[in-house]
Amino acid sequence: MGSQILAVADIFTALNEERTYRPALERNKIFNIMYKMARERAINGDLVRLLEKNYELVNETRKISQRESAKEYAVMNPFFTG
Repeated sequence: MGSQILAVADIFTALNEERTYRPALERNKIFNIMYKMARERAINGDLVRLLEKNYELVNETRKISQRESAKEYAVMNPFFTG
């Protein structure tokens, strides 16, 4: 179960973040992709449903964690430009 949770979380984060090659995807596009993956049995559909149900909380927690990590990294690496 742990690896299934990490897989869903990793995919969610990858789709929800801005990347150098594309902007962050909107919520409906994220879940269209993730439910397709669940139908293909690539990821756990129950976890995708749970994530969608708790989207606001999970997404806000993700944003806070990433901001805190960036601050910690900047302290460790003074050349970090964010």
